This record gives sequence, structure tokens and C-alpha cells, in this order.
Amino acid sequence: ITNIQYLYDSDLFVLTIDEHSIFKITLTGAIEPNIIVKKSSGEYIEIGRTGSLFLDAGTYYFYVTSTQLGEVSFMVK
Repeated sequence: ITNIQYLYDSDLFVLTIDEHSIFKITLTGAIEPNIIVKKSSGEYIEIGRTGSLFLDAGTYYFYVTSTQLGEVSFMVK
């Protein structure tokens, strides 16, 4: 759970995985946030709100951002 405290606030989550996998991203809350996903190399993977990602082994950075204020539940399965 993260809290967008000011306009254009961006909260970072780091995920390191050992093998190629499919992940489902879910965002819930009263506001409409966006997700920016980057590889450790800086390459963008996906920009959006929810969906599935096919990720190879490595480290990924998930930025949750919004132009609205409020709480967001960010889940990766």
C-alpha cells in the first residue's frame, strides 16, 4: 500500500526475480494511478494501470504515480 501525498508523487517498488515469469499487476483505491515499469538498464517495459507482464530474470522498478491524492494498493502476483 502506498500513499500519493502530492501531485505527481511517484512511489518506487523494486522486484527482483530469478526466472522468466508472468506477473499480474493490480491497482486498487479511490484514485487512478499509473504504473511505469523499468528494467535495471533503464529500459521502459510497460506504462499503464493494470495487466500482465512477461518478465525475464532480473531487477525491475515499478513507479506508481498519479495526479490525484490518496491511497493506492499495488499488487504484483
